[in-house]
Amino acid sequence: ALTEGLAVYLRNTCRKYELDVPVLGCYLNLAHPDAAEIAKIQSRYYGHLRVASLAGFGMVGTETGAPNAAYKLEEATHGEEALQTFIRNLAPVVACAEKRGVTMAIEPVWNHIVYNTDRALTVLKSIQSPNLRIIFDPVNMLAIGNLDRRDALLADAMDRLCDYIAMV
Repeated sequence: ALTEGLAVYLRNTCRKYELDVPVLGCYLNLAHPDAAEIAKIQSRYYGHLRVASLAGFGMVGTETGAPNAAYKLEEATHGEEALQTFIRNLAPVVACAEKRGVTMAIEPVWNHIVYNTDRALTVLKSIQSPNLRIIFDPVNMLAIGNLDRRDALLADAMDRLCDYIAMV
């Protein structure tokens, strides 16, 4: 359904009503364990990037998934293998974003692969694209185990991620 015609319709409708769409969400699991499913998921991201570009939307946003089909937190979610899988599967999506002139933004979330500042910076530095940015929802980086350090954690995230944040 993400066709060029839909993109033009959305662009014209938004202009007519003076609406701005800063983020087109595409919250799919780029760490899915099935290669065939990853190809489908990446294709959906490419479609969202195409529509965002043609419709004049600023970016496509996503969370960072989990290394299982259920998209659920498990022990491996915070592991290095899951992070490398996510980076590997995100890289071609970001390359598409570059070609389309659209920003691809990841949102760190405690229950997902990119759950803290260090992991967000690892992704950003691994892919090294000006079209890869951060959606910063500070509450999403908090969990029961780090609530007592929330002020320091959020200050650190703002300090170290500030140059990469596209949206708060």
